[in-house]
Amino acid sequence: RGDRGENFARGERGDRGDRSEGAATGSRVEGGERSGRSGGERGGVGGAGGGRSRELTLGRKVVAYGTLVFIVVSISGFVLWLPRNLSGFCSWKVWKAGLKIRVTKGFWAFIYDMHNTVGFYTLIPILILALTGLCWSFDWYRSGLSRVLGDEIFKQRRMRMNMAMIDPVDDSMQPLLIEEIIKRTDGYIPGVGEVIVNIPASRNGVMLVQKGRTGFFALSVKDSVQWDRYRGKLVPFKIPVSGVDPENVIEVDVNRFSDKKLGEQIAMSIRSLHFGDVTGLSSKLVFGLSCFLVSAFPITGIMIWIKKLRANYRKRKMDKAKKLNAKIKPETDQTPIVESA
Repeated sequence: RGDRGENFARGERGDRGDRSEGAATGSRVEGGERSGRSGGERGGVGGAGGGRSRELTLGRKVVAYGTLVFIVVSISGFVLWLPRNLSGFCSWKVWKAGLKIRVTKGFWAFIYDMHNTVGFYTLIPILILALTGLCWSFDWYRSGLSRVLGDEIFKQRRMRMNMAMIDPVDDSMQPLLIEEIIKRTDGYIPGVGEVIVNIPASRNGVMLVQKGRTGFFALSVKDSVQWDRYRGKLVPFKIPVSGVDPENVIEVDVNRFSDKKLGEQIAMSIRSLHFGDVTGLSSKLVFGLSCFLVSAFPITGIMIWIKKLRANYRKRKMDKAKKLNAKIKPETDQTPIVESA
């Protein structure tokens, strides 16, 4: 993608014979061949490719079911973290104790708080990662979540596969420069940010231009337009009205993220939520730190489990000794009582 994009940015002629010049600073140019390749064509079916495909399928199943177990363990751990009675729910002192990490109360107090308190703080990020990751693992989960949100998850893939086509192009017609396309896009999507230009694989394909914000707290969402690069006019998007019914569509010139409903916005952000870049670098730091801390939970959990096993073993041993001592009573001298005359 990089080499081909650089060639088009410099105005060199590519293999398709299309010419474009002068990509703007801060923009990224992508070739369209990748968007025209389906996921099933990436790996072979027979021979070595088939073996690798089976290995990938097995690995995906292991990851998928492991994620389900991880979600159950995380939720059950949160339930165990909650106060055990109603009086605890109403006491701030009880809640405060569960939110602090004790570093001066000894080694085992620190390990216990690392497992419980830090687990509470990282619960939301790791659940987001796990719940969104299941969208790649199970079709039934992805379909069900799409119906709940009211929009198809990974709809962008199908839209890229079914890109609109423009009217037939004459050999004498020349495409607009990329700089001109970006300049015209600024009229529909104002503001400064990252610009991604997708060059179509064929002369009759549309040029997709996406524009998004950049920054520490910037949402990783993009507004987009489609151009007929030979005639310099917009090509409208055909967007499903219901989200899950591809036949019922409306046409819009600018596909804006802010114009969509909340469920549609969440469905479009599944990938960003899973990869942790939904709010730029800030969310990457939060999700990355959470994943780093979660990696220590199996170790601290096993340590706490072993400590409780040893404590229970010592308690049973002491109870057994007490029972033996109670059965074996020492003999005491019994002095006869003499009644006085």
